[in-house]
Amino acid sequence: QWWPVLVVCPAAVRFVWEDQITFWMEDSVTVQVIKKGADALTDADFTVISYEQLVRHAKIRNMNFKLIIVDESHFVKNWTAKRTKMVGDIAKSAKGAILLSGTPATNRCIELYTQIEMLCPSIGLRFKDFGQRYCTEVTAYGGRSEFRGTRKDMEPELSSILTMMIRRLKRNVLKDLPSKQYVEVKVEEEPA
Repeated sequence: QWWPVLVVCPAAVRFVWEDQITFWMEDSVTVQVIKKGADALTDADFTVISYEQLVRHAKIRNMNFKLIIVDESHFVKNWTAKRTKMVGDIAKSAKGAILLSGTPATNRCIELYTQIEMLCPSIGLRFKDFGQRYCTEVTAYGGRSEFRGTRKDMEPELSSILTMMIRRLKRNVLKDLPSKQYVEVKVEEEPA
């Protein structure tokens, strides 16, 4: 059994996750959506939380989730950010992790590092080692070193590491998708 599950996602889709979990799992699971910092954490089968609320709930690290699902995982590309560290800690202690993103690296190969580390910590490369091995290192403004691009000679090795990622192109899956659907989305009114 993979419960309890933590779903970390942008705030705008928390209730979409709740609806979809309820739809696909029917009434067999309990779902808690964390809406604000004062919400107490429960022992629900699924806990859905936004990136913003995640950093406000430090106790969530101790909840022993068996699975973490990270929606829009490119939100955790900055390895020094609080949310990246929290998601990483939870992913490392969980039995499994699923990272979802249409764009896992928005600009540079180095942006993949934190996601690879969460999915496969056994690779054992530190941030700087990963950058020096797979990225082009340049001297940026102020003389500091920065990783940009991908080293062409290391692309085959990097591709072999990325076998944990599944990439689907729209043209390849469009025939399998249902026609466009219009869905009513719940929006919580903020108090004035």
